[in-house]
Amino acid sequence: HICDDASKILTATRSCFGHTSIDYTYQINVLYNQHKVELIELFLSYINFHKAFFHQGYELLSIDTEKDFNSITTELAKMRQENVQKQKILEKVHDTNQKRFSSPKDNMTCFPIKLKLSSSHYSRQVI
Repeated sequence: HICDDASKILTATRSCFGHTSIDYTYQINVLYNQHKVELIELFLSYINFHKAFFHQGYELLSIDTEKDFNSITTELAKMRQENVQKQKILEKVHDTNQKRFSSPKDNMTCFPIKLKLSSSHYSRQVI
């Protein structure tokens, strides 16, 4: 009789343990999934914050610097055109000097030309 009672208690305890462990596993899975969702929501919120921050920064920067960038772009285009013109002039001077100093009848002394940058224009100096 004591053995039957102990057997019934053991069976009930085993059944209770099985139900408790299944319930515990279920609750852990629910918490894990909630934590995962909350973590993803937090990460998404973090990304949206950075997106808004950099978008505002971009807007402020583009508003404040648009005129400056346009003027710099215009200046660069002018400088590029001036450099092309200067390069053509220098090529002509070089070709002229090559022709003048390569002919055997010319006994002129060669004076090297030094180009110096002054006030954004090249000026020639004989050295």
